[in-house]
Amino acid sequence: MEIIWNDYNISAYTHVPETLHKLLPSIPLERLMECYSTYKTPLMLGQVTHYSMWDEFCSEVGREISLSILKDAFLQTPINFEMIDLVKELSLSYLVGIISNNSIERMNIILEYHRINELFSSITLSSMVGSTKNTETIFKKALEKDSSKPFSSVFIDNHETCLVVPQKLGFKTYLFNPVKNDVQRLRKKLNTWGIDVTV
Repeated sequence: MEIIWNDYNISAYTHVPETLHKLLPSIPLERLMECYSTYKTPLMLGQVTHYSMWDEFCSEVGREISLSILKDAFLQTPINFEMIDLVKELSLSYLVGIISNNSIERMNIILEYHRINELFSSITLSSMVGSTKNTETIFKKALEKDSSKPFSSVFIDNHETCLVVPQKLGFKTYLFNPVKNDVQRLRKKLNTWGIDVTV
């Protein structure tokens, strides 16, 4: 059995401009959001990186912003450590992977800083495969990495629309509400699927 889930705690492209605004409050949030939105899809599909677009982004914002501040913005992304505890337990007996609409450099910085990248058998990002979670491609690429089959895999996400494609492929799917953050309920559901975790 393979457990694959969305990085619901470390996605959300609104987070970067919002955090930049907290670090640089003199720059209007609306301006940061507007300028950053131009790059949302290219970043997600791997057509550009944060590093390759940064000078142009700063020019549009009207202020030079150090790449070190961008890294700080990445690192202020909140992490759900209760969920990480579940990942740690699962990774002892199962393959646990990430499927995410995210940029490579952002994900690498976050996972390496928190020293949790070793928990995952595979990490498949939209920017790596040029495809998001509304297509089959990213899911098939993730399965290929671990030589897994959809009918023996679980996909967990916090957006119902992101569960449509994996359901069609044969994944067991689970809609997780990060506001309620009921990890215990998720543990119980995994048990009903024959996945051995403590409840």
